[in-house]
Amino acid sequence: MKPTRPVVVTRPKKTSSKTTSPKTKPPKRAPPEKKPGGKPPSIVAVREDVPPPLPKMHFRVFIDAEEVDLVSISPLHLPDGENTDPELRRTVTLRRGVGTSRLFYDWNQSRVFKKDDPRAVTIVLLDRADGRPINIWQLVNARPVRWSGPALDAMENGIAMEELELAYDAIDWRGRL
Repeated sequence: MKPTRPVVVTRPKKTSSKTTSPKTKPPKRAPPEKKPGGKPPSIVAVREDVPPPLPKMHFRVFIDAEEVDLVSISPLHLPDGENTDPELRRTVTLRRGVGTSRLFYDWNQSRVFKKDDPRAVTIVLLDRADGRPINIWQLVNARPVRWSGPALDAMENGIAMEELELAYDAIDWRGRL
């Protein structure tokens, strides 16, 4: 009879996702190949002839000639051809902190009292705070369709906000200046 070797059965160790074994190393990556210019390739291709996207936090808004301080502006919409209600196809919502100005409320009241009061609303996107205008959108014949006053809550510490939703006939976009 031949001598037999002892059979060793090993069970895989339970590993936790929180700890890693000191023997386990992540696989090594090959160094990136160099481009002819001597620079390694980047993960995101950057074209030098295309400017980077613009930040959305620096903007100014004018209603006719009066500048209005806003916190946010909803996205601008163009008709998609499916929605037949013209008031819902082209709307934008302006949001600001409540102060002493009654501009939003009074303009909306003109609609309530059946006075047609279309105005030019100009949105200017800046390249940085107090920077130069990069894009300008003018809402043609903007008119209020809804005003919302502040939601008040004694249990929360926040700023009282008001909103004015506007309908408009068209957008005149003057791109990069």
